Amino acid sequence: MIHLHRLLLLAALTAPAVAQGQFDLPNVGITSQPVSTPIGATPMRYQQWYAGFELFANLTAPSRITGVSLLASPSAGGQAGQTLEVEVTMAHATPSMTGNFDLNMASDRTVVLPRARILCGNATPGAETLNIQFANEFLWNGTSPVVVDYKIFDNGNNGQPYAFDNDFQTGTIARMQRIFASNNPNARNATFGPQDSGIKTRFFYNQAIDVAYGQGCPGEGGFVPRASTGGGYPVPGNINYEMRLDDVPGSRQAVFFMGLSDQTWGMTPLPFALGVIGAPNCNILAEFIASAQVVTVGGGAGAASARLPFPMPGNTGFVGTEFYSQWLVLDPNAPNGVLSMSNGVRHIPGLQ
Repeated sequence: MIHLHRLLLLAALTAPAVAQGQFDLPNVGITSQPVSTPIGATPMRYQQWYAGFELFANLTAPSRITGVSLLASPSAGGQAGQTLEVEVTMAHATPSMTGNFDLNMASDRTVVLPRARILCGNATPGAETLNIQFANEFLWNGTSPVVVDYKIFDNGNNGQPYAFDNDFQTGTIARMQRIFASNNPNARNATFGPQDSGIKTRFFYNQAIDVAYGQGCPGEGGFVPRASTGGGYPVPGNINYEMRLDDVPGSRQAVFFMGLSDQTWGMTPLPFALGVIGAPNCNILAEFIASAQVVTVGGGAGAASARLPFPMPGNTGFVGTEFYSQWLVLDPNAPNGVLSMSNGVRHIPGLQ
């Protein structure tokens, strides 16, 4: 088999550029006008929805969203230097908004900024006004729409509204929506919205990420092996990066394998069903062109694990080379009497 890291280096010659950066939504020119909501308004709960295809146009793959900024109007002006007290939550969203804040957050709800005070930037044309670097990154799944939910407890002006011109984009049908409730940062239902409009927003991101996919099949005791990673993200020089296998029996031979596709293995389409070798409901989910073997360590059924060190090369040549992996466990006590399989993991190397 090809050495695991050599596979990355061989594929690096055709790797696309994948790193970290920023982008603004909406992606296309929409009618712009200045409004004070949400920064210059009374304390409120404000929520904004962004279409999944808008994010995909900039990211093309699952990514870690690390911050957002609301942008000032091209003709901005207003009271500068306000300190807001705000809490920010982000989630994968429903296909369109309702008037209920919590129902719009369909899954993976993450408090990306616990309640904190933030100095707001000046309302100068095109500038970042409310700049929020996340304390907890949000992991975007690569397809779904998202919502960003702001609870503004203090607007920096004793609760009184003031002029502060955000870049309010209208006519954003199917691209961006918003709702809000004035005078109550903990409101459950909006008093205004949903509406096809919103504040132009800058997103910050990193694309080094690992994403689980597919389903495994059970081993001894009915436990399904769980594949994951540890030691940080797949970035150049990360010597602590490792492949992990959990929820397996002890003292079993486990085979880690990887390739550059989750769609085909040579001429064979994936997933490939292993019923032909007496393992029904078990599937190969990743191309099998490089592998390593380890022995699981730990107790009985579902209580053991395996760790495979996978230090990332120090050069950046492999950045953008996606690869896919899975574990196979030889297990005579599995329900099929042969083996069990883990889920797959999609690895997307990035710069940080």
